[in-house]
Amino acid sequence: MTDASSPEIVIKIDFDQDRENPAQIFQAMSGYISAYQDLGQLVFDSAGIKEDFSLQLDHIEVSSLKTILRPAKRMASHLVEAVFSSAKDTFNHLDGEPDIISTEERVDICAGVMETSITRNMGSDVFDSYVDRQQLAYVLNEFSEVNQLLRPSESVIFSGNDKTSEYRLNTQMRFDGDPKKMFTGETREYRGRQKLSVPIPINEGSGQWTFKSLDTKQRFTARISHADWLERYQQGLIPAIGPKDIMDVRISYDIYCPKEGNQTKETIINAKIIEVLKIIRGTGQQYELE
Repeated sequence: MTDASSPEIVIKIDFDQDRENPAQIFQAMSGYISAYQDLGQLVFDSAGIKEDFSLQLDHIEVSSLKTILRPAKRMASHLVEAVFSSAKDTFNHLDGEPDIISTEERVDICAGVMETSITRNMGSDVFDSYVDRQQLAYVLNEFSEVNQLLRPSESVIFSGNDKTSEYRLNTQMRFDGDPKKMFTGETREYRGRQKLSVPIPINEGSGQWTFKSLDTKQRFTARISHADWLERYQQGLIPAIGPKDIMDVRISYDIYCPKEGNQTKETIINAKIIEVLKIIRGTGQQYELE
């Protein structure tokens, strides 16, 4: 029996009233439920939460086709809501991008958005997260296949207990890659000291910063795991870092090397700033951590 106080996940399909092959609408609803459960499990796995993300049916409304779901077992409400928010952030990102996803680079960018969202929405439950790129490719492909069951005039809306948080799924999104062949190259680890410029610092929360390595010239995103330094920086105790400043840091990351013939370039993933050693100012001044 469901707990009426537990969070709702509502999936609503607004379908054409004169629709031929009405069974496709019910197939689509089944597909979206399955895909959302897989996305929720990916969020849990990425955050290191050792639980199954499973849902069960609460009830169905038929003015349009609306399915109301709740967790299948006792699950902290904020975790269910964190999955919803992370899914919303991910799909809002995709809505602003080209409809066709076909490259590892697009999946990697989407994974970075998702990691930032998971870390922010999970709060104190997780400081860091890592999204398995190939698993994300499978989930995106799953949503893509279900999208193809709908007409262009039909729409899908996800919502939770807070009706203001609803979001409309881009049903024109198509995954044109093969998840089985994606992210099957080699990955090697790097841990060392580098000097980085900072195109995009983050002044609140634990989201990802954007960096550019002076050594490799690569641009990438990373979280700062040096919690004491980050707290002092965001409290204004360390002067703001500008575009002409350089961070001297100890860093770790994985370098993904695609298989020969894959057009994707080497990519830095799962990057973390372990320690901020000093800031080299464009003025020549340095701020060193005491």
